[in-house]
Amino acid sequence: MIVPDNAELFTAIGAVYLKVGHIDGALENFNIAMNHDSSFNNALLGAASIYQDKYEFESALIKYKLASTTNPNSPLVWNNLGLCFFAKQKYVAAVTCLKRAIYLDPFEWIISYN
Repeated sequence: MIVPDNAELFTAIGAVYLKVGHIDGALENFNIAMNHDSSFNNALLGAASIYQDKYEFESALIKYKLASTTNPNSPLVWNNLGLCFFAKQKYVAAVTCLKRAIYLDPFEWIISYN
């Protein structure tokens, strides 16, 4: 590989794998990106969304919480945190996260729907 320590490159490769439905390849590349830069937000969100889709909510929460510290004003992060808490039946935390997501982006329909 030309740039073996570029987190952005591995994240882009992971996104391509995800787009074509190769979940294991996507997760592997997101993890490589996070090994090079543990706070790279796009890799964190990609890996967390895969864990969330696989119903591994604890792993997804860890990634989303880390993403929320690096990007605290992301409505997408707060929305997905809320959905993970809801799936774990932690309703107060879920509502709190979803309210923050709505506060950050009141016109995003999917947040209001959730």
